[in-house]
Parts: sequence; structure tokens; C-alpha cells
Amino acid sequence: MVAAALAGAPAAQAFEVRVVAADGGGGQAIGGLAAAYGPAWSPDGSRIAFFGVPDGGETLQVLLAEGDRLVPVTGVAGDDGAGLAWSPDGTRLAFAAGDPGGPGTRLFVVGADGTGLRTLAGSVNEDFPTPSWSPDGARLTFLRGESDRSRLSVVNADGTGVRTLRRVALDTNEGGLPRWSPDGRRIAYVDARRGRFGVFTVGPDGRGVRRVAGNRCALDPAWRPDGRALACAGLVRRDGKVRLGINVVTPGGRLVRSLPAGGAGATDGSPAWSPDGTRLTFLRARGSRRALYVIGADGRGKRLLTAQPSAFLPVYPVAWSPGGTHIAFGTGALPG
Repeated sequence: MVAAALAGAPAAQAFEVRVVAADGGGGQAIGGLAAAYGPAWSPDGSRIAFFGVPDGGETLQVLLAEGDRLVPVTGVAGDDGAGLAWSPDGTRLAFAAGDPGGPGTRLFVVGADGTGLRTLAGSVNEDFPTPSWSPDGARLTFLRGESDRSRLSVVNADGTGVRTLRRVALDTNEGGLPRWSPDGRRIAYVDARRGRFGVFTVGPDGRGVRRVAGNRCALDPAWRPDGRALACAGLVRRDGKVRLGINVVTPGGRLVRSLPAGGAGATDGSPAWSPDGTRLTFLRARGSRRALYVIGADGRGKRLLTAQPSAFLPVYPVAWSPGGTHIAFGTGALPG
């Protein structure tokens, strides 16, 4: 297991990847690095891919925590990278990174053994760079262009067939990444035209656009593993008050459940499902603090996993291990 690769937690760094038990026990950091972020767990649970800079090094790399080793996969094309995603069969990694030959961010794919690095597409949206694989591993969906005039796009895994499905508008750092449904029939995405955030789904051919649950599902869509529901950030009504919380809704828009929202000044977002669909993690923000929680999908058993002091906080993405026993996430320091 990856846990064997984790040394005792070092002092807080500007960016690091941490792993905690899903029951709230323990908490360790992947060590020996000047910086690390953007974890993604391999489908078989044996490795965590992430961006990192080895201690004393200068080049940002895609690294694997594998057993008791840290294994470099490839150097990142520029000085910035984001959005790692494993192919369903665990043989490839897709990621977005800066282009050293000019401005902009490109989408790449590389074998998990470091071979076959290929550019798939350019002009990737820098605010929402993480791609999503189709369940059969044949295509990826991602966002291109500026946030206020983005294009929901798909591309074949060999770099051919780049296609725009929909033109969408997003607000910088608010919205959500496009996500392929588990059955491969729909893609969930966010559109914020005229300042009104909403989650929509569309077929991979660009047809059949549907809005999901109105303002109850406005940001951060996450498919339940069985594909029969989505968790998303939206308006939660409780005790006569309206807050930004987490709702579980069907793709057709029926509200299944609202999770308990935070108190005054708190907002919840970035839900992530456990592999068996019985639990969710979410981030709760209040002022300059963020906390990572896990909760039952029935709204019970909320547990605090980590809360970072002052400006040092857990950040998206949050990745469940395939067995549902551990959770990996990045941490980062707020400016100032």
C-alpha cells in the first residue's frame, strides 16, 4: 500500500500532499519534497500520482508514491502543472501543464512508466485544468479557453478528434470541472452565463443539454459511482435559512438529500464520493480557514478529518483510495 511510502508528517510546507484514514485516524505527508500537490490515486490503489519538486531540486515533475519509493514519471513541460487523472486501466496519466514554447496550458498524456508522452490539445483553461477520462479510456473531456468564454471539449486519447461540445462561461476559481458519468452517456459541467451558476449534463456528442436541479446544484458536480445521482454545491434550505451547502440530486433534478450545512459565514463545496457511494468528503470554508470533513451519504456521522490553522488549508482535489480506507489531498498556503 501507498501508506508504506509515507514518513512521519513534517512541518507544514507551502504545498504538500497528505494522506489520512477515512475514519479520521492518523495523518501523514509524502516526504522528501520541497513541494507537492494535486494527488490522484491509481485504480488499483498501489500508487498516488502527484506533482512535486524533490527536495533540493528545481524541476516540477509528475511523481508516483509507489510502495516505499518516490518514482519520477516525467518532467512537467513548464513551471506549473495541474490536474492529474489516471486512465481507467491504470496504464496512463493525463495532466495539464504550462507550455515552454509559448503562453498557454496544454493537455498531455503519458504512460505510468514514463514512456509515450504526447500532447493532446492546447489552450486548456488554467482555472479548471483537470481532464476526465471516459469510462472506456478512449476519450477525455476538458475545458479550453478563458473562464468567461470557455469551451467544453472532448479529445481522443491519441490526440485526434478535438471537438467543442458547448460554449460555456465560468467565473475564475468558481464553478467546477467537467466530469464523465460512470456509464459514459453524459458529461456534467458548470455554466455561469449572466452570473447564474448552474450544473448541466450533455451527451458526449454535444446533444441533449439538460439543467440539473436549478440552484440546488450550481457548482462542483460529482457523480455517485453508480451514476444515479450527483453531489454538488448549491442552495440548502434548513430551519428557514438558506446557505451554500451540499445537495445530492438525481440527474433528472430530483432532490435526494441536503447534507447538514455549516453555520453563519460557512460555505461547503468540492464534494467527492467514496468508491462504494456510501460517504462523501467536502471542504468547509469560513473566512481564511478550511476544514475537510467526511459524512455518510445519508447525512449522518459527520467527522472532521483535518482543519489547518491560519492560512494553511486543505485544497481540492481530494482523492479516495479505491478501497475507501484512505483519503489523499493537497494543502496550500493562502497568499499573505
